[in-house]
Amino acid sequence: MSLLTVALSSQEDTFREHSATIYAWPFTSAKPSKLAELTYDLGGRINIINQFTVPTLSSTPDDELIRIGVYDPVTKVWRGTVTSALSFDPSVSGRLRINVNEAGDVWGASWHASVTKPLADALPAGQQIKQFDVVLTAPAPQPLLNRPVVVNPDGKVAEPEPEKSMLQK
Repeated sequence: MSLLTVALSSQEDTFREHSATIYAWPFTSAKPSKLAELTYDLGGRINIINQFTVPTLSSTPDDELIRIGVYDPVTKVWRGTVTSALSFDPSVSGRLRINVNEAGDVWGASWHASVTKPLADALPAGQQIKQFDVVLTAPAPQPLLNRPVVVNPDGKVAEPEPEKSMLQK
């Protein structure tokens, strides 16, 4: 397979559409509810929120906490973070962040809120800015094991000599 074919197939994977469902799960609730349905690609060309539902809060949202994340109802596995219910207040602008692996599968999600008065004041009452970021995570670097460490007669790690210029040679 030529290098051009590998590059084109890699680019094709980057621009393939993926979809994800993100859930909100208040600590006061027995089960999670759908927060957002997203469509995205790894190249960043498509970031669309197909549906967004603000979580239903209790009568005292000041001290309520909400889990934001990915939930698999079959295995009952939850992956996500916790945020304050106040971050869903209409005067607060929020941004959803999803973490995806190299295949485009979502393995985590979080909600990032910020109070930006000029932006919040420009919106109609009760409307939030709903945006999301796709964070592509790469595998961690692997250590090189079973390689001998070269030491000098003093027992210290030998440092390579700096390369000499033409004049120094």
